[in-house]
Amino acid sequence: MLHVATARPGPGPAAPSLAHEAYGEKSRAYPGHGCRTDFDLVVDFGVPAAARWAGGRGIESLTVFDHAWSKTLRMIGDRQGGPEESRAGRPPEEQAWERLVREVSEDERTAGQVFLFPPFLTPAVFSRHWREVLGRRVSEIGAVFGGRPAWTMEENRATAARMREVPRSGERAVAEAALDRLGLSRA
Repeated sequence: MLHVATARPGPGPAAPSLAHEAYGEKSRAYPGHGCRTDFDLVVDFGVPAAARWAGGRGIESLTVFDHAWSKTLRMIGDRQGGPEESRAGRPPEEQAWERLVREVSEDERTAGQVFLFPPFLTPAVFSRHWREVLGRRVSEIGAVFGGRPAWTMEENRATAARMREVPRSGERAVAEAALDRLGLSRA
């Protein structure tokens, strides 16, 4: 029997207070006491601790995400305090931030398969980070969840026809403009 543990998306480690709340300790305690461990696969949506937990138990894992927390946190820190190399004698808050980035990065390095969304959602800087800094092989999903990547022209026309049948105040003008751009206007 296949069991899939899915870590739900959430605020992730970017919440500033976590830099001072020992992310590493919370990561090592993930997912808490009493959690089942008989999974064949762990799927995480941007929860590095889930990948680390699975790897530590020999469970295959995959990560689906639109960025890398360690790179995002590094970029936030660089924006606020300048490049890491120029932070000699940093205050404790910055040292805690650097520790957070390092610990999140260590967890991300344990990810099994990494699937990233297309470039319009996952800028190249994150794909490069996963490959070059974290050493992970990256696969692009090629689409987004909740729809089909491409409709045929017939499906577009059928949808356009249905949109015209339901006039709704100001929405009608917006819909007509969109249909014009698609070359599907009534004219």
